[in-house]
Amino acid sequence: MNRLPSISFVRSGFAREFFVAVALLGTGCSDPLTRVDLIADTRVLGARVEVDGEPDRASPAPGETARVRWLVADPEPAALLGWAFAICAAAPPGGSLPSCGGEPFATAMADVPVASEPAIDFTVPIDIESRALAVFGVVCPDSAPRFDGGEFACSGARGRLVSLDFELETAERTNLNPVIDPGALSLDGESLPAGTDCATLPSVRRSSSHTLELALRETDRDAVSQPTSADPPKEALQVSHFTTAGKLERTFTVIEPSEKNLTVKVSWKAPKSVPADGFARLFFVVRDLRGGADWIERAICVTP
Repeated sequence: MNRLPSISFVRSGFAREFFVAVALLGTGCSDPLTRVDLIADTRVLGARVEVDGEPDRASPAPGETARVRWLVADPEPAALLGWAFAICAAAPPGGSLPSCGGEPFATAMADVPVASEPAIDFTVPIDIESRALAVFGVVCPDSAPRFDGGEFACSGARGRLVSLDFELETAERTNLNPVIDPGALSLDGESLPAGTDCATLPSVRRSSSHTLELALRETDRDAVSQPTSADPPKEALQVSHFTTAGKLERTFTVIEPSEKNLTVKVSWKAPKSVPADGFARLFFVVRDLRGGADWIERAICVTP
């Protein structure tokens, strides 16, 4: 992968492709009237930090190598993407968006659109003083990225500006990613297999109604230490769900720290007409709201 030229500073203010319980932030939808749950164009749905050799850990320590990879959804199953990212020590908290506290120490770039997952690999500086890192960049649908006048952009279609901040590992603080089991997403009680081959996928009739379930586990949420509590509470989990066809009853589900039932149920109505490729794709993204994330993508065939 090619490298970006030296960057003097990556300013804050990029849209954060990140979800809160009530809204989508960022540039996910070009049409403000487009349903949030519908993948009608290129969307960045999430980011996952993975420590080298320990992909379940989302908090790298100084000197460790890690990767941030991005979930990008598109109506086309194998969309071509260009991208560019830079990572830096995060500035002290003080704004609604992450910002850099110094020069970027790693960059990554795909300057020719490719059908692969956007990602940046980096090694945390051993002498870093910040408690967190910030990643900024752009994902470009079927076009190449640019870095002009201190800003990321795309040479063709309007890009998806992204940013993410996450904490570093310390002796007192660690954060693990949720881990979705490959068989965790089911349709009407039957586990959905991976792939897009209708010979092996379940089929539903157009306009029919169904129940989707995502089964999470207690290990998907960490205990959160509190000095005043002898029994540390668990993280909250936020699940976002999307589809390329049909309609979901809602886009977000929040599992509160006190909740014992970790199965997410959401109804889905198949599209009124059969999609051009014969199937609808579904995306479920789980976040622990502390920088940990995981996701699963599955498909359902639609018949007349």
